[in-house]
Amino acid sequence: LAEAEIRPRGKELHDTMAAFHHLQPDIPANLQFVASFYDYPEPWKHLAEAEPIIYGCHDVDAMQHIMRPTEHGQWKLLDDMERRGVLAGYTRHVQGLWPILVDASNRGIPVSPKGHAEFGASLESERDEIDSTMQGLVPEGLRNVLPKAGYVRAPKDMTGMIQREFEVMNSDTLQVEKVSRWCRLQPFKPSAGKTGQLPRYLRWKKLAVPRDHDGKETTNKDELKALYERTGDPLLAAVLDQRENSTWLNNHMENWRPGPDGKVHPTFTFAPGTGQLSARRPNCQNAPKHGDEDRPRKVELAKAFRRMVAAPEGYQLVEFDYKSFHVLTLGFNARSGDYMRIARMDMHSFFGSYLIGQPISFSLPDDELRAQLRWFKSDPHRKLIRDKRAKPSILGWGFCLGPKKMYEKNKKSFNSWTECRDVQDQLKALFPGIPRYHQTVQAEAHTKGYLTTPHGYIRNFWEVFRWDAKRQRYMNGDDAEKAAAYRPANNAFGHLKDAMLRLDKQGWMKRAGFINQIHDSLLFLMPEGIMDEAIPIIKAEMERKSDVLVDSVVAPDGLWCEVEVSIGRDWAGMEEVRV
Repeated sequence: LAEAEIRPRGKELHDTMAAFHHLQPDIPANLQFVASFYDYPEPWKHLAEAEPIIYGCHDVDAMQHIMRPTEHGQWKLLDDMERRGVLAGYTRHVQGLWPILVDASNRGIPVSPKGHAEFGASLESERDEIDSTMQGLVPEGLRNVLPKAGYVRAPKDMTGMIQREFEVMNSDTLQVEKVSRWCRLQPFKPSAGKTGQLPRYLRWKKLAVPRDHDGKETTNKDELKALYERTGDPLLAAVLDQRENSTWLNNHMENWRPGPDGKVHPTFTFAPGTGQLSARRPNCQNAPKHGDEDRPRKVELAKAFRRMVAAPEGYQLVEFDYKSFHVLTLGFNARSGDYMRIARMDMHSFFGSYLIGQPISFSLPDDELRAQLRWFKSDPHRKLIRDKRAKPSILGWGFCLGPKKMYEKNKKSFNSWTECRDVQDQLKALFPGIPRYHQTVQAEAHTKGYLTTPHGYIRNFWEVFRWDAKRQRYMNGDDAEKAAAYRPANNAFGHLKDAMLRLDKQGWMKRAGFINQIHDSLLFLMPEGIMDEAIPIIKAEMERKSDVLVDSVVAPDGLWCEVEVSIGRDWAGMEEVRV
């Protein structure tokens, strides 16, 4: 509409798809499906080709049913949101935030065309090297051929041909016979499935093909990595490299190709049911950052990618990141003052000290406790324990992962699921309020079938607990973890959105050049001339105490969270600064 210079009339603009999604975040939001909730008399999507005019009329008429006036003077969809207590959340965080996100999209994220071209060329060269390596590791007998049963008669052009024995049915004797035929050898491709070439290779090497939770054969990334770490097989390393390279070339590089203005312009959406924002074309919120620390080449790829995102002359990239925010909001929801206190300092170092048998005491004054946490983090061995064992333990436990699932996600860090269970028992002993909160909120979600949040969101939960006839008791269902994690996550995202709205009202989102929101952070393409003024103001506004997240025990004046600030000419060279 904007490109066609059409300006909608009226004081309020609504995207009914986004509105319905706010009310029902876990079910489809296509027009015909939604219209069926609002007494629309018949389906019409099947008329698209046969009756295009009638089809178009239905498309318009269905909107009138969804947004028809009610006896309260409110439109029906908005009235439904008001009755569920989530209209204010939609008005502020969807309708109110959308213009800010549109401006950020129009502003764009700078990507160096030269850097993009050079990095793309290096990936293509690497792709060819990987393929050459892979072909040299696979015997001819394991490769596919064309035709599958060979040529019945030798072709005139024998270039690239080999002879191979095939089992074929003799039409006269109806017996299977072995015959030698010419065929064309095909390059090895690590396809999956029972008859795939990769499982065929693994069986030839006498390696067990990995299996998933259901016992089915799988060659997914995590299972192949685990198998490679056990065996050191060079083909598995090449396959992992090939898949990684393909993702870079076909996904990241294509989607991050800069336009004529030297920028990419993502479209921000409200798709996640947690209240988190998302983006597409490109997914700028999930850009490669660290790579796989155990594979140095992948770390370098992530850095090279982020070097493409570079500020033009006279600008700097400035990122404001909430520190351990989801750990803090979990403590807030659980009303655990101890958990919140440690979250503000360094929860991962604190728990790491218990994992190595040198526990740091709760009872220390804040200054001494911070000094002890810095000491723990200063040693490379202890930091490895912190990052590889304590951190995944805290995050997994906080989101209510069971020990078996936590082990499946962190096999490099733990030797068995029973070890994960012991680690979680330590956490329960340290912070008993957290599992109590999980149990309470799961029981609420099970009883009501949904949860609401202070920022005006709602989410339905279909199977928090399921009845186990064998054990004669309720067990965790498919939604148990999701229900436990919902409110802490939504509180964090809602708090960040409130900060964005306040900064926009003050003019800083436009003036400071807001271009991206990533998880718990805001990214700006900031003019250098305003940095000294803008950075302290934006940091202070983001750290402002919440008017929504208030608790008489742990946050009587409102929840707040510390913000870290990083600055750089490109996204790979961001360095934290003190403000």
